[in-house]
Amino acid sequence: MKKLLIVLLALTAIVCTVSCNGGAGDGAYTFTVNGQKLAIDAKAQETLNAVGAPISSQELGTCGIGDKDKLFIYADFRVMTYQMEGVDYFYQIELLTDLVSTEEGIAIGATEQAVIDAYGEPDTRDVSAFTYAAKGMKLVLHFGAESTVKSIVYMRAE
Repeated sequence: MKKLLIVLLALTAIVCTVSCNGGAGDGAYTFTVNGQKLAIDAKAQETLNAVGAPISSQELGTCGIGDKDKLFIYADFRVMTYQMEGVDYFYQIELLTDLVSTEEGIAIGATEQAVIDAYGEPDTRDVSAFTYAAKGMKLVLHFGAESTVKSIVYMRAE
């Protein structure tokens, strides 16, 4: 009986933690650069400070979530954030060159088969993109004429 009570208390604590945090930043797919892990819906400012200065940045209007959006452009990727109650969160991350890759090793120029080998069959497939969806986010890989990856985008699932 005592063991059952301990298990129930532990489960309750886990459920409360997930509910309070909303699973923020616990994306199924993440991107790491300069030792910093970027995840959709995770707090952005501290991570971006550690990544280093962007080539450019700008404030945008709002995408309908929160107060304002910001765009940060780096040499090999760009990041869009949304702001809630003064805190910036990752909304979208796009890999731009083959000098960066996903955690699973997929970069610009990878073949469709390499993507399937890394992620399995996509949740959605059309003539030019594979979409993988999990934990409130999407990973979208766009393909060019030679069936190689031309764009990799992590985004919130709407």
